[in-house]
Amino acid sequence: MVLLTSSGGSSPIWKRELVRWLGSEVYVKLGVSDIEGVGVIAIRDIPKGTNPFTSCNEGLLRRETMVTLTETEVREVSRRAGSTAVLELIKSFFAPLTEECNRTGMEREATTASGDLLYGVNATGTNTLDVSWYLNHSDRPNIQFVECAEENGFNTYVAKDTIRQGTELTVDYREMGKVYHQHATAAGPRRSEEDTIKRATTDDDDSLEKEKK
Repeated sequence: MVLLTSSGGSSPIWKRELVRWLGSEVYVKLGVSDIEGVGVIAIRDIPKGTNPFTSCNEGLLRRETMVTLTETEVREVSRRAGSTAVLELIKSFFAPLTEECNRTGMEREATTASGDLLYGVNATGTNTLDVSWYLNHSDRPNIQFVECAEENGFNTYVAKDTIRQGTELTVDYREMGKVYHQHATAAGPRRSEEDTIKRATTDDDDSLEKEKK
């Protein structure tokens, strides 16, 4: 239930900014995906070069900040929870952190001295993830990554070309590292050769069951 106050329940400045944003910058919604489960769908044409995931009244928002967890820590949390669902949740949303290889100049997964993968996980938990976290994979994506300029922040996105109303927005998971791409697409294509499933393998379930014994 929302309590309506004598002032109308909101600041006039917040209202003005919300009305402006709804009229010009709201581009997407969550909807049924032809690729896998839930996806991000354009509700109006999105011009080339536009970030479709802007917000309004940003002073009211929590800043998206990541906390680094090792794969061992994530597995231990899942073991204590008695469910592989936690491990799957982390691996399906958060790609392992990457670094540039000095020898090849290519991006590779960053690891601890013991070889543990590192995951950058949203500091406020998974219930505060915005619409952009539901982008599905395509070998021919219409959205591209923009590297985050702030330490402990996350990437943003822009439209590669004009995206028409009703089209699903997609990114190329290969840009998020080899491990994430292989994990997220392990089940193979569902609709076409270039569109792949964001679904985990059963290896994690098996390995966690062994750890319990």
